[in-house]
Amino acid sequence: MTTLPARGRIPAPPPPPARPPAPRVRTGSAKSRARLLAGVVMGCATIALVLGVVLAERFRLRPDVTTMNEQSLAPRTERTLDALETPHRLVIAADIATIDRRAWQGVTDVLDAMQRHQPLFSWTPIDTNSTRGLGAYNQLVGELVERDRSVLAEQTATVELANAGVVALSSYLGDTLAPMLAQLQEGMPGSTTEMLAHRRTLEQLAARTRLASRDLTDGASQSAEALRSRLGQTPLPATDRASVILVQRLDHTVQLLADIARQLRTLSNGPMANSPFAEQAAPAIPGVEQRRDQAGVVLDSLRKLKRPDLLRVTDVLERGSAALVVGPPGGGIAAIDMESLFPTAPVLDVGGMSATDVRRRAEELVTSSLAALLTPRQPIVMLVHAESTTLLDQPQLFQRLLQRMRLRGIDVVEWSVVLSETPPSLLAVDPEARNPARARPIVYVSIAPDSSAAAPRAGGVSGAQRAARLGEVLEQLVTRNENVLLCMNPSVLPGYGEPDPTVQVLAHFGLAADTGRPLVRELFSTRGRTVETALLTQALDGATPLNGAMHGLPTAVTWPITLVERPAPDRVRLTMVPLLSVDASSTLWTESQWLRIWQTPPEARSLIPPADQPVYDDGRDGRWPEGKESARGQQWLLAASVQRFEVGKKPQRAVIIGSNSWFIDSVSQAMMSVDGRAALRNPGNLELFESSVYWLADLDALIAQTPTAQATSMIGPMSESSLRRLQLGIIVGMPLSVLLLGAAYRFVRG
Repeated sequence: MTTLPARGRIPAPPPPPARPPAPRVRTGSAKSRARLLAGVVMGCATIALVLGVVLAERFRLRPDVTTMNEQSLAPRTERTLDALETPHRLVIAADIATIDRRAWQGVTDVLDAMQRHQPLFSWTPIDTNSTRGLGAYNQLVGELVERDRSVLAEQTATVELANAGVVALSSYLGDTLAPMLAQLQEGMPGSTTEMLAHRRTLEQLAARTRLASRDLTDGASQSAEALRSRLGQTPLPATDRASVILVQRLDHTVQLLADIARQLRTLSNGPMANSPFAEQAAPAIPGVEQRRDQAGVVLDSLRKLKRPDLLRVTDVLERGSAALVVGPPGGGIAAIDMESLFPTAPVLDVGGMSATDVRRRAEELVTSSLAALLTPRQPIVMLVHAESTTLLDQPQLFQRLLQRMRLRGIDVVEWSVVLSETPPSLLAVDPEARNPARARPIVYVSIAPDSSAAAPRAGGVSGAQRAARLGEVLEQLVTRNENVLLCMNPSVLPGYGEPDPTVQVLAHFGLAADTGRPLVRELFSTRGRTVETALLTQALDGATPLNGAMHGLPTAVTWPITLVERPAPDRVRLTMVPLLSVDASSTLWTESQWLRIWQTPPEARSLIPPADQPVYDDGRDGRWPEGKESARGQQWLLAASVQRFEVGKKPQRAVIIGSNSWFIDSVSQAMMSVDGRAALRNPGNLELFESSVYWLADLDALIAQTPTAQATSMIGPMSESSLRRLQLGIIVGMPLSVLLLGAAYRFVRG
């Protein structure tokens, strides 16, 4: 019987089911698992960290996110460091407390980066203001002296032997030859005018002989003193100074003995052939000539002495402050100017040098020193021109370029073909110039004259005549298979129906130049219409290292001359690679009536009346390289490199530039302000000149962009074809993209 609940009462819910008892947890097992998990995590983290360190050490990934690649080494620096096969080190010995901290930080950053890139390069600072640093400096000097000990000993023996010969020669001149000349002078017969002149000649020769004897004695004494020189407490014979002292005096003495022998022979065979004078003079002539020849042998032996590298940096070491790049034994030593490496505070503040400038300068200095040690036979640049004056001495012309070349160990000499028919002697810069196997390579750089110039004076040489002389010399150089850098000037001769002699040599390299019509550009601005005679371009992509060294760098070409390819000569194979070009356009043409603007200074060209400004003439000028406009883009060729292969001759190289003043200081060193910093306006010009010199000297391994070329990030000029594509993309591409996106959105939404 079921019992119903009373009305109005809610039955109580059933009791919840009983919970099962909680399982017993083993505390020790949980802790073990936690420890195991922590150990696994720590082990994985340690392994990942170790692998990361190993990979970073092996691949050295250091991304440079700075706008000017401030933390990256230049390609030339990397190539130079990669060429090291033996340890090289840089030693900086100075009172470090006196160096500006900004300069010190910038230089050490670069040196650390170079050391990371190439472990064979290292650098060591020595603080000469501390006792420990002073001891390290003295130890360094001792090590450097010990490196050249054998060379110094050999040269010392040579100089001492020459000293003995100089002393003997001095005794012969003072005790034998001078009295003999005086005796001959007194015994000359007759009192005619001719005899009196001969007496005066012999009297002068006797006086010169006595002076030469004293000079030789003094020279021997000074030379011996130079051999006793010391560097601090370490003996260091100055064999270079001792040999120079003897060379100067022996050179004068050899010339004197030659004059005496010639005069005595002339008198003995001339008017006094049968007199007692001839009987006394004739036996003395062989002795004079023998002494002359012996002195000449000693002189040649001294001239062949190569100056030890340690003696090149002696002055630096004596100052107690030095920056030396030291190669392996026998690998040489190079010194770096401390003021250039560590700019002072006034230079940094007043000169506006930034940290990037300090780093780039230090990188340039150290890299150039390393390259000089790796390539001791640096090229010699010979400027070949037809000017009536010297060019290297003129200020503001090549001074900055010469400094850059000296920094790399490259000597620059000049040869004016109208002042001298033969090139200058190179013995002063290359003692091995007479030995073709060991001589330094020579790169000839031509500078064309102004053919429109008149003769400076009556009987002088006009510009056209100087151009003809230069053309003859260039033809001789190319025929001799010399490597040349040819530069061209606008010429008035083609306008008169005559060929330009300075460019006839281009036929050997399968090229021709239109020097009668330089390339000009027409511009319109708020100031009106102007005609430019300088173009800004960039290097073309190519297979030679020259193209890579100039890649992306603005290059200025002043008074550009266009080049045209021609068939190669018979039995000659040519490899031509374009270096510089400019896109042809309706605002660019080759102008035939250029003389008025050529003869007007650049600052006064704006004053030329509009009617006298060059204007394109379809009958005389040229607007398109192919003669007419075409659908595809055309380019004017302005520079090229050529390799010439002819049967029976070694390969010949040439760089042809359609400009003449592209590497002078006012163009190559032109500066501009970028974010308050001074930067090169045309860095490609210097890179082109330096790279061309190395390429023509067959030193391709040294060709790469230098640190100074990368000191400032620059946006190069945009070609007209690229500009048209960009304009078309903005005008048509952007609206079309919006329409396509709208259509796609509508299609997706349905």
